[in-house]
Amino acid sequence: MFQLARRGNCLAKVSVCLAVFLGVTITMSPQEAAAQGSRPTVSVTSPADGATYLIDPTLRLEFQTLRLRAVAPTRVTWFVDELRVAPEWQLARGSHTVTAMDEQGRRESVRIFVK
Repeated sequence: MFQLARRGNCLAKVSVCLAVFLGVTITMSPQEAAAQGSRPTVSVTSPADGATYLIDPTLRLEFQTLRLRAVAPTRVTWFVDELRVAPEWQLARGSHTVTAMDEQGRRESVRIFVK
């Protein structure tokens, strides 16, 4: 585990990008959020709202998954179309609502399309 010192707004963006690249969930304590002058929230970083994914007919379906990622002050539970799922979700054709919910009940949802 590592910790980075904050230097203005720039480091926060770099930290989020690094976490998205590594496939981890960033957590922020309520004290850190208060120091930033904001209430802790949940933010889905992947998938993007409105994203479209294509199923490759040449690959087995079990290998076609989407890594779900979020920034949240506590641990995140994932839901797709209101069904609880693992953070690595197997693609399924159709329109889907992906929701990240933290331990305090805060949530954010995005819509995706799989063809």
